Amino acid sequence: MLARPAPAQPRAVASLSSRGCPSRAAASRARRALGAAKARYLLEQQGSTIHADLRQIARDRALLGALSAGNLHSALAEANRQLVRHVVRIRVLANTQVVVDANPTSFDVAGSGLQLRAPNGRILGRLQITVQDVIGFIKLVHKLDAAEVVVDGAGGQVRTSLPAAANLSLPRSGCTRIGSHEYVVSSFERTSFSGEPVTIRVLTGA
Repeated sequence: MLARPAPAQPRAVASLSSRGCPSRAAASRARRALGAAKARYLLEQQGSTIHADLRQIARDRALLGALSAGNLHSALAEANRQLVRHVVRIRVLANTQVVVDANPTSFDVAGSGLQLRAPNGRILGRLQITVQDVIGFIKLVHKLDAAEVVVDGAGGQVRTSLPAAANLSLPRSGCTRIGSHEYVVSSFERTSFSGEPVTIRVLTGA
């Protein structure tokens, strides 16, 4: 179960532990889990799946036709229709302005993009998509790498596989006790699909 605490809630400081922690074995497990989480984030952001979906959406005639005509309402409707398979969010930017944003409230892993062109070669904008939301990323790391994950967005959003950690202010690294369990905390920084800085903490048994 993934926790979604209200961002306005105060977050208690987790209890810290340093005596003999982490052990060499625990530190090794933490490094492996952190490396796997980083690789997973990069794969979701830049892997073959997202580029295949990008190419397919970029060729969508209904989307290109609506953008060529300046009909953003129809372009958004078509983008929403393309939220299938792995795709969880689609945006089109004209210069730096977002003109189409399908599924805008989703909290997502950073994606990839390419330039959109009309059949006559005219530039229509930049297409950006992502194929993974933050909750899905957390589930994969938790399942495949036997680690708990806490993702904090700079805007206050929090997602985690460990409900007891949802309202805690955790260290970036080191050992911490949550309830009756002790964890090694490792972290890295990335950005979300919308460009929001996020801190990703990976927790493994101490």
